[in-house]
Amino acid sequence: MEETKTESRINGMLLYGAWFVSLIAMLGSLYFSEIKGFIPCELCWYQRISMYP
Repeated sequence: MEETKTESRINGMLLYGAWFVSLIAMLGSLYFSEIKGFIPCELCWYQRISMYP
């Protein structure tokens, strides 16, 4: 099936959206652990493993 320009544009926007969400999650995680000094719990470590590329 041929992909239209609109579908291609939507797929590109979704990819950028996913990238933006992961960037914000990573920066927020690093902020709370490195700057604020919070020690992450065990479940937080599992979340970080799946979040970081």
